[in-house]
Amino acid sequence: MIKNNLNAGFLGMICLIFIYSCGDATKNSNLKSEYEKDTVNQIIDFSKLISRGDTLLGNRHVSLWSMDSLYTGYETLYLKVADTNGNALPDMGIDYRPVMHMGMMSHAGPFQKLISKGSGIYQADVVFIMANMEGMGKGWQFHTFLTEHGKTDTLSFDLPVKEAKYARTLPTGTKDDGRVFVSCLLPAEIKKGSNPIRFVIHKTDKDRFPELDGYSIALEPFMPDMGHGSSGNKNAEGTGGGRYEGTVQLSMPGEWLIKATLLKDGNVVSQDSLVFPVQVK
Repeated sequence: MIKNNLNAGFLGMICLIFIYSCGDATKNSNLKSEYEKDTVNQIIDFSKLISRGDTLLGNRHVSLWSMDSLYTGYETLYLKVADTNGNALPDMGIDYRPVMHMGMMSHAGPFQKLISKGSGIYQADVVFIMANMEGMGKGWQFHTFLTEHGKTDTLSFDLPVKEAKYARTLPTGTKDDGRVFVSCLLPAEIKKGSNPIRFVIHKTDKDRFPELDGYSIALEPFMPDMGHGSSGNKNAEGTGGGRYEGTVQLSMPGEWLIKATLLKDGNVVSQDSLVFPVQVK
């Protein structure tokens, strides 16, 4: 039932997106990554990452990496740019855009501005709103734009995005902002007890997906096998840049469903059911 709701929402959403071409690279606002809090002072160990592409372009060695397999929802990738000796290149403009290519049609998806990690390493946070489909074009690509001495080169990396076991990005209509995407940043498995829960909301504006503030998110965990919910949950409140943080109480192991409802000025404004399954250990 949950997957059917997701597919129905995407059907209308993709029809809307297809009306517009991808156009020039859209620049999102300066939004810090969810993972920046934990990794900004850490050294990225590329031996533990998965290579998504590696190429030479003149004196530049460009590579793209992911932490694990790529699934629908919120994912983090790392872009590494260096000279042929492995040294970071100064005074270079770097940007990117994820694009879903589906034969004659294509569309973008929500993404955040690159975060420099130092030494020519950049973090890219992307929301994949659908999986690649066999026989339907190239699928997702990571378009990289490198500008040096007034000249811009473009590189493209293929991204094998699969359907996640548990949906983590869902579309819904709203009263004031039209169709939006709500991404839950919970992993598929979490520990029992009190858990922080974070969301990112993006608005759809033609082929752009700006971050959306001004909401709160009511949270209702429910355990189907036991037929009960939990108390002591805290609504997810905005922290800026389209981000929201709350708390859920998951008292015992097993599968839980977390229902999220968008509120504005205390009133329900989401028009579709937003349910995020999670396995509690």
